Formats: sequence, structure tokens, C-alpha cells
Amino acid sequence: MFRKYSIHIVLILIITCFTATTAISDDNLNDSRIARTLFQDYFDLLISGNYETAADLWEPSAIKSAERLGIVYDGIAVKADINSPVVNNLENLKNVIHVGIHSESKLDDDYRRFKFDIEHHGSRYSHYYFLHKNGDYFWLVYPYSYYTGDWEMSESEYFRFHISPDAADKYNSIAARALDSFVKSVAELIDIPAERLALLKKEKIDYYLCRSEGGVNS
Repeated sequence: MFRKYSIHIVLILIITCFTATTAISDDNLNDSRIARTLFQDYFDLLISGNYETAADLWEPSAIKSAERLGIVYDGIAVKADINSPVVNNLENLKNVIHVGIHSESKLDDDYRRFKFDIEHHGSRYSHYYFLHKNGDYFWLVYPYSYYTGDWEMSESEYFRFHISPDAADKYNSIAARALDSFVKSVAELIDIPAERLALLKKEKIDYYLCRSEGGVNS
């Protein structure tokens, strides 16, 4: 009798584990579909010229970061995506954008990374796009949202320092004050208006202190 019950218990545990594994797998597949659909929709909106809606697919924190200093760039469809060769060469790439969507990587439960890579008319265009799950939806974000979430931060007059754990020994307040002095001297040299300098003081320049560029963008 004991053996019979033991067999039943083992079978129940196996079924439970299999069901849980299947549910997790289904969630991963669903998240992957949602992320890929958003990414493809973003490119569709760029192709169609619907730039305002395309910009709305970026996480609000990314939009705020891109617009905080009020700088205007001519010919850039989506300001938050200014570092991408897609946005900087949109007219040239419009007809081949979707061909450039390559690998998708799951970085953790909340982050996906897509690689855009294409050779077109003798030039190669390559860029990583990061997507963050917030609630039930994915949003486009900057790479540092993923890489620097747990970094220590310190502020000076004009800078907000994001300090990688492996570069903590490289930060010091003397160097920070020297950077502040440099900003002031350049502002005086090129005659930056006082109100613009006051805005910079309020919003700060984000400075990422790490061992290599790969620490915030790879």
C-alpha cells in the first residue's frame, strides 16, 4: 500500500513540474512574440513616417532623458533613437529595414535585445536595440537601463556619475570638481547663456564610469 501511494505521489510531482515548466515556456514565447511585434511595429512606423507614434514606443524615462536639455537635431525622426544608424540613414534604409532584424537575446525576465545588422550599397549598418518589459508591455530603452541599474550614483554641480562596481576606485570628488570647472570655463569661452547653464546644472550630464564601453553598450 505504501509503495502504491509513493508511486502516485511521484507521478503527481512529475505532472506538476511538467505543467509549471510548460507554463514558464509559454510565458517566454509570449514575451518573445510581444517584444518582436513591438520592434517590427517601430520600424513600420518609421517607414511610414509616423514618427510621433514611433517615439511613443520608447519608455517614458528614455524620452525624458533624450529631451531634458531641449536640444533640437535636424533630420532626426526620433530623438531618443539618435544613436541608431537606422534613424540617421532612414531614407537610405527604408526599403530594407526589416531585412536587418537579426538575433533576439533574452537578457533576463524583463529585458530583450535585438540586433539590427545589414549591408546596403557597400556600407554596413549595425546596432543593438534593447526592450524592457514594464507591466504587460515592452518598451524601447537605452542599453544603460539594463547594464547600470544597480550602479552607485554620485552627483556634482553639473554631472551625474553612474559608477560601475569594478571602477569604483577610479572615482574621486577632486576629479568631479575639475570637470565642473571645465564646464564653467567652456561655457564662458563660448558664451553659453546663463539660463542654459542653469538648466544644465539642474538636469546634469550623465557620466558613466566603467572599465570599457562594453560595460554600458554591447
